Amino acid sequence: MGEVNLNTGEITKSPPDRSEEISELAKALSAAQSKMESAPKDTKNLYYSSVYASLDSVWKTIRDPLTSNELSVIQQIIPDTEKVIVKTILLHTSGQWISSTIIMTPGKRVKDGPFTPSQDPQSWGSCISYARRYALMAMVCLPAEDDDGNAAAGSDKKNDQKRPEAKNPPPPKSPTKPAAPHWIENEATRKSFWKTVYDSGLDENTAHAALNVKSLSEFKGTKNEAYAILKQWKIDHPNPANPDGGNGSQSTPSPAAAAPPPQPPQKAPPADPINMDEPIGADQGKLLRNTLVGWLRADGGIKVKEVHDAVALRYVQIATGNDGYADVSRRDLQLLLDASKTRLNLLRDALEFIQNLPDMKVPSELAKYIAENETPAPATAPAGTLL
Repeated sequence: MGEVNLNTGEITKSPPDRSEEISELAKALSAAQSKMESAPKDTKNLYYSSVYASLDSVWKTIRDPLTSNELSVIQQIIPDTEKVIVKTILLHTSGQWISSTIIMTPGKRVKDGPFTPSQDPQSWGSCISYARRYALMAMVCLPAEDDDGNAAAGSDKKNDQKRPEAKNPPPPKSPTKPAAPHWIENEATRKSFWKTVYDSGLDENTAHAALNVKSLSEFKGTKNEAYAILKQWKIDHPNPANPDGGNGSQSTPSPAAAAPPPQPPQKAPPADPINMDEPIGADQGKLLRNTLVGWLRADGGIKVKEVHDAVALRYVQIATGNDGYADVSRRDLQLLLDASKTRLNLLRDALEFIQNLPDMKVPSELAKYIAENETPAPATAPAGTLL
């Protein structure tokens, strides 16, 4: 990059606009910006009948946040015969710095004519003030609205037309709606959920066991996720005494109801064979993840989300050779959801994983569960395998 000499037109090498390192300055500027508010509009623009934040207001707004974070500002007026050149430098006590340069042409509007460069002191002073203020706000990203740009251009109130006022102001913004409460906190939704559970033939204790919670208030998922887990639970735990999935009660037919006429037996169409090697997909993958995490939380006492998520995914990857839950086959899903074959191996993996974390202690529940359920493992079935 090069810099053009405004007098000779020659291109010279530009000086650097920042120090070699700015990490300390960036950290300090971030802290300072967190304390900055919009500069108060303390000056009235008679020409446009508006108010704006003056250079003094801008400086008062940013001075304390900058100095309290060891930052300071220098603004230099670069000598030139035709242009106003202001160089703004933001410095940190570490010696790091950044800079920016703004170039403007002082001038004013003449009667019935366009903007014309001017060398009179009033035009220069207005242009310098305007350049300094905008350069300072840009350096620290201080927000501002349109202000006295006409003063920097020397606008003549007698010769310019007034800015038209907006006829249709924008409608006020609607207030932000508060976040909806969790569905469990809604009594009507909670009653509807339990009614659906009871109608499906499950009782409260069975539902809690399926959801891996002691009470429904501990379940953090959505209502649809709870239904999906309970549906899979019924598939994995069929009730021989009640194959229809009801609650065990039998309805007594009304005496007035006429018996339906006998129908000739119809041959059922052959069912499509299920491809057990087909991936289970995202919905079933979420169920698998929730089940494994539930075991780690309930039996292993692992409450740290990052840990039980990592252990569950690692176990699935080792046991099935797949990268994620959705890629697990239907065949492997059946094996993984068999608690008698999976739970102890999963918790063994969790123990090994946590022992390699220097800042985490093994939960007492995890050590107790493994000690009470540990049996000599076959030589061909190390921890982390399905069998």
